[in-house]
Amino acid sequence: MIDIIQTIMTSISIMQERITRINLAVDRADILIQPRLGELKMMNFDQVEHAIEEGYLGVKEKLEDIKTLMASL
Repeated sequence: MIDIIQTIMTSISIMQERITRINLAVDRADILIQPRLGELKMMNFDQVEHAIEEGYLGVKEKLEDIKTLMASL
């Protein structure tokens, strides 16, 4: 049973990644923030603090780009 669930979760993850790539190719983002999440999976709730920290660091890396974009609006 666990193997089936793992297979379904992996399939959803692959599908989600491909949809994201297609969406980004069609509708380019002004700024793309890509946190370094490594092998973090959708159901790894125990690693939420790590995910938040990586998101924070990703925003910090792009902060000047964000400020520039906001000033041009």
